[in-house]
Amino acid sequence: MKQLALIIAMAALASCGASKKAAKTPSVDTTQAPPVATVENEGPSVVLSKLNKIDFKTFSGKVDVDFDDGKGNGKSVSAKLVIKKDEAIWMSAGLLGFEGVRALITKDSVKILNKLQKEYIASSLSYIQEK
Repeated sequence: MKQLALIIAMAALASCGASKKAAKTPSVDTTQAPPVATVENEGPSVVLSKLNKIDFKTFSGKVDVDFDDGKGNGKSVSAKLVIKKDEAIWMSAGLLGFEGVRALITKDSVKILNKLQKEYIASSLSYIQEK
């Protein structure tokens, strides 16, 4: 019994390690104010033109769309959109959490997988212009 108590005590002491101290962060110089962008002197067209020139390589986002199909049937669709600049646009859309349509648009082709109607469409970009 003494040996068991000794083993438990040794295990408890061995499992307790020294606590680590948090690393110190470098101090921040608060005497100098950070630069502030001013837009008071710029008109809306200047601000919009700057927004249109955002440089990116990839974009990923989620879109929720509410629409009426003209027959009085309102629907809510959620879509995931991924864009790789100058290469491809990938979209996945669905209703009520179920994926219904996938689309891949490249520079020269459109590929659409419609799971709801069980069809696959692969064609040129003129297909989008027709629809």
